[in-house]
Amino acid sequence: MNKHIHQKEIIAWANGSEIEMTHHLLLAWVECEHPEWQKHIQYRVKPELSVLELAVQALEALEKDEWEEEVERRVQKRFAQIKFQEEVEKGIDMLMHND
Repeated sequence: MNKHIHQKEIIAWANGSEIEMTHHLLLAWVECEHPEWQKHIQYRVKPELSVLELAVQALEALEKDEWEEEVERRVQKRFAQIKFQEEVEKGIDMLMHND
């Protein structure tokens, strides 16, 4: 059985990752909340921001007295996403090896 051309992205999306899309008419990657997984469109998992990039974003968006709380919130959210992904991968691995 052949793999779907966007299999990697479909699995990531099902696990909660944000997806971006582009094709020859677009000049940049754009967010795609409801991907249709068309073969002529390119999809990718939205690139992860580093902790430093998250901090810069928070500084630009908030007043100085609020930035520390926002940075901490975003860092904790990112760590939770990483932990969730690890748990999903463990579950998949367990299911595959229990056959």
